[in-house]
Amino acid sequence: MRSVTTRAKPEPIHVDLSRTAIVIADMQNAFATKGGMFDLVGQDISAARGVIRRIKRIADTARAAGVKVIYLVMQYAVDLSDSGGPDSPNWHKELGIVAMNKNPKYRGKFLIEGSWDAAIVDELTPKNGDIVIAKSRYSGFRGTKLDVVLKTYKGTWGQIFILDLFSLQASRRALSASSPSPAPPGIFFSVCSRHCNRCPYALLSPAGSSRHGEPVTP
Repeated sequence: MRSVTTRAKPEPIHVDLSRTAIVIADMQNAFATKGGMFDLVGQDISAARGVIRRIKRIADTARAAGVKVIYLVMQYAVDLSDSGGPDSPNWHKELGIVAMNKNPKYRGKFLIEGSWDAAIVDELTPKNGDIVIAKSRYSGFRGTKLDVVLKTYKGTWGQIFILDLFSLQASRRALSASSPSPAPPGIFFSVCSRHCNRCPYALLSPAGSSRHGEPVTP
């Protein structure tokens, strides 16, 4: 067993790398590339390039250490049959669905399965052995196979590190507490700080804490 420790707050986290995964959420052209959904609707994506570089460094280091890398990808079927329909809250709060419904020029363009917009950014293209899981809600668990993957690959998972483009709250929403289908018990989640730029496994903050951790040490 190889382990590392992060001097996080409120207490250090001891990590068994054989039972650890890196989850990269929503790092897609829609959210992080010029010409994607966020860019076209006027969202500021100026910080995306720096975040992509840092996540790439973390993912490459994780793979080299034998840590599984899992991607969560937000996407919809071409006919939007998995979007929930007009009576679903998703149609009134999810940016891509709202934009496509309101503006005819965007219909069929945002986060559609197989499209450039829904694709993972080039710099973070999955490698052999990585796992890609599609989702059609903010939650990474609702209606996906993520729970099964986490429970069956190398036994029960112990530690999950979450990396995405957005804030700590967005990461927690994608994978944990505020999801309609909360994360299963027995898994400890940590969210990568926005300032993850100094060490192989980033600066880590335990999910549920607003404090940033310190660099992981082997």
